[in-house]
Amino acid sequence: MAISATNEKDLRDLDKHPIPGLGVSCPDESNPFILHCNVLINDGPYQGIIIHLILHIPEDYPLTGPAGNIAPGLEFDSSFHAHIHYDGRNGHALCNDLLTNYAAHFRTIDHGNAKQASGWR
Repeated sequence: MAISATNEKDLRDLDKHPIPGLGVSCPDESNPFILHCNVLINDGPYQGIIIHLILHIPEDYPLTGPAGNIAPGLEFDSSFHAHIHYDGRNGHALCNDLLTNYAAHFRTIDHGNAKQASGWR
């Protein structure tokens, strides 16, 4: 399983220029398509909570955006937010079109002028 050049570049960029409140790691170097992330919620009713996410990077990234799941054992589900649902495979998933289908979202609002997943870089 070969990591895409874009995925590798994005991970290097995060190492060089960390985003406050976000930690990203690849716990299994043999599978660079699964990333673990700790996200600090900065505002709203859950301000100060750290959520552990598992990102599933598709092989055609950045043409297709990643899918995200709340880490197993962390019961942060639809009772906490309407955009979290149980997906039956990986536990509680983030239901967020900007995460899983970024390019398609912008093609609908700019008549197709945005590049594929241009917002991921």
